[in-house]
Amino acid sequence: VYITFVAIAVFNPALFSMRLFGTSAWCVGLVAGFCIQAFAFVMTGIYTVRANGQFDRLAREAIRGAAI
Repeated sequence: VYITFVAIAVFNPALFSMRLFGTSAWCVGLVAGFCIQAFAFVMTGIYTVRANGQFDRLAREAIRGAAI
């Protein structure tokens, strides 16, 4: 997601400066930046839930298997 954001900023910077709605003060780049922040927050939450659940269980099983 971030690489796409940077690629658009590099190869088509005019897209980010376009107004979202006619005379709106919001532009596409600003909204895209907010969306990237929200995406990162959600992905961090998903990873944390999986790491504290599934991955910890797998690690405990691996340690028990190595101890035998």
